[in-house]
Amino acid sequence: LFPVSNQYLIYASYTIGSSLVFLPLAIYVLVVRSERADYFRYAVPCLIVTAIYLDPTHVTEPMFAGLALAAVLFKRINFKVALSLVLLSLAQLANWAEPLYAMAQMAALTQRGGGIEAASFTLEGAVEAVRFMFERASENRVNLIALGVLAVLWLRRDAFKWPATVSLAGVFVIYLTAVLFPWREIGLGPLGRLSHQYIMLAVAGLLLAPMARAAMVFSPPGGGSEGLGRRMGPILVLALAAGMLVHFKAYNFANLLYHGGQSQYYTVGAAAEDDWRPSEPFRVITLRVRDLGPEPGLAYGFYGHEALDVYLMLEPRERSSFIKSGVMGRNDSSVGTDPRLMVDWSRWRNGKYRGIGEQVSLPLLRVANVGFILSPLPLEEKGVRLIAGPPAPPPTREARSRDLMGYLGHRIGRLFDFNDLYVYALANPYPQVFAPGRIVRVRNGLTETAFIEAVEKAASSPGFPVVAGQAQAETLGRQSPGFRVLEFAKVRDGFTARIQSPDGGIVTVNTVAVPFWKAHADGKPLEIVPVNHIQMAVRVPPGAREVRFQYRRPSVADALRRFAP
Repeated sequence: LFPVSNQYLIYASYTIGSSLVFLPLAIYVLVVRSERADYFRYAVPCLIVTAIYLDPTHVTEPMFAGLALAAVLFKRINFKVALSLVLLSLAQLANWAEPLYAMAQMAALTQRGGGIEAASFTLEGAVEAVRFMFERASENRVNLIALGVLAVLWLRRDAFKWPATVSLAGVFVIYLTAVLFPWREIGLGPLGRLSHQYIMLAVAGLLLAPMARAAMVFSPPGGGSEGLGRRMGPILVLALAAGMLVHFKAYNFANLLYHGGQSQYYTVGAAAEDDWRPSEPFRVITLRVRDLGPEPGLAYGFYGHEALDVYLMLEPRERSSFIKSGVMGRNDSSVGTDPRLMVDWSRWRNGKYRGIGEQVSLPLLRVANVGFILSPLPLEEKGVRLIAGPPAPPPTREARSRDLMGYLGHRIGRLFDFNDLYVYALANPYPQVFAPGRIVRVRNGLTETAFIEAVEKAASSPGFPVVAGQAQAETLGRQSPGFRVLEFAKVRDGFTARIQSPDGGIVTVNTVAVPFWKAHADGKPLEIVPVNHIQMAVRVPPGAREVRFQYRRPSVADALRRFAP
């Protein structure tokens, strides 16, 4: 039943789902068998493989909650189980140490992990946590099955009712504890921002034994204890599993038709062609039309276009606010951290998508190095120019009422040859590495919104001007007339730029200035200054010929060296 009972095995099977699959196995090997003499012969391989797959940010909590509560469920609270939990922690830490250390360093620089205030316990907060728990728990069908299983055990007065109730209810107690715990007050504030609701997924692994017991003792009223009545419980469990399997597979197939299947990963002609790409790299942004595709990550991951609108779990807060308050601000200030440009069907009129410049800020897209808009729909907008695309747009949802069979035929055909995209070029986007024409000074202490508005206003001027506060502008000085960026290149973990600098000057990189960036001119260190909210700049001395920017985040090995003699 387990592989067809959990929606996360469907929505995110390559990460969360593959980790969760190990929960029933780990419960059996590490807990149920803990009284066997050959315990560690099987426990050690299980620990190693589980640690490899154990997604630390989503499945660690349900895994350990499930194992601890399984010890209660099966009355296996003993040294072997405790030792296995410790070994699993160490194995997971050894496998995931580097990404966890990276996330810990980045957390304070992000909106999600930074600026965490100490919050005192309130009744309102506790009520909201309980409300959210019931809301999320009801979304997972396996929790509804758990209620039925407990009802059967209690109605049949089975001895397993108490261990099953304590263990399954314990999942939700652990969740509420994790949500309401004052992490900030003990210096672990970012842990409070984790998605603790995943703890509730432990129910799926813990439910298997209570369900088997309920099936054994279940019999319908008047069914008797022999024949069909005795077998009714296992028959219902099998029917339930089969029904859920059919439901999920039908749901998956409908989504396959709706989203277009895997053909979108290799058949989008305009995204794959090189004839419209300039020699200098520019970012792209995608108009996201859920039923016509594609997702922004498609252009980034499968077609080699660096995308501004790819969702990042931990991104610099400046990038988040630039997109939310600036690029998307005129459309919906409540977009949160989701950078995707969603289609607004009210703008679809007479076969054209109109007014995208009213939905997003085209000047700020240019500032962010966005040179192209990828769209499944034809656009009509001043300031963008069509440079590639299909001869006709794909049928939209409104085609269903006019020609249902033709619409369905197109959907099926997309499984093998996905819709082509329209590619629109923005005029004169900022390069990835450039010499700004001038520095626009603004007073210190401006709000993010006011600063980004100043950036948008300055972007209308020629020469790629950059905006900086008074203090940053003093560090950079004025741009020298003879300063030039002759060429630049991406290198591993950074950029290099060959420059012409008779009197010194300013080089700007279209990347957020986080502390892990270092800059050198002909090997001499330079001070990095944030400009334009999402870019970084340096003052280059006279006569310099090459500037190098390198991203160097300390690693776990670097951290350990501090403790070496």
